[in-house]
Amino acid sequence: MNYSKRVGLVTVKQVKKPLGYDEVETIEIVPCAAQNISTETKVAVFGKVVKHASKIHIQGIANPNRIKIGGKPFEIHGLSHPKNNTVFYIEASL
Repeated sequence: MNYSKRVGLVTVKQVKKPLGYDEVETIEIVPCAAQNISTETKVAVFGKVVKHASKIHIQGIANPNRIKIGGKPFEIHGLSHPKNNTVFYIEASL
């Protein structure tokens, strides 16, 4: 598998401040492999045929809140951990 692209894993943490809580985003840039999804997989994961959906593979185990590719946010709809890898099924946020 060719891990030639880069993806930003966005993790949101709540930090206690004197006047309440504040959300802090941390972005970790990691190499990834992007693939298209078949129509059958789109129906199984998303429940319908989605136009802007893809599958992202990264090495290691990760559990981010969101994903950014090229500065654009993507929503995570599915997540699996086969053989010490993480596979995300993502859709573009509009």
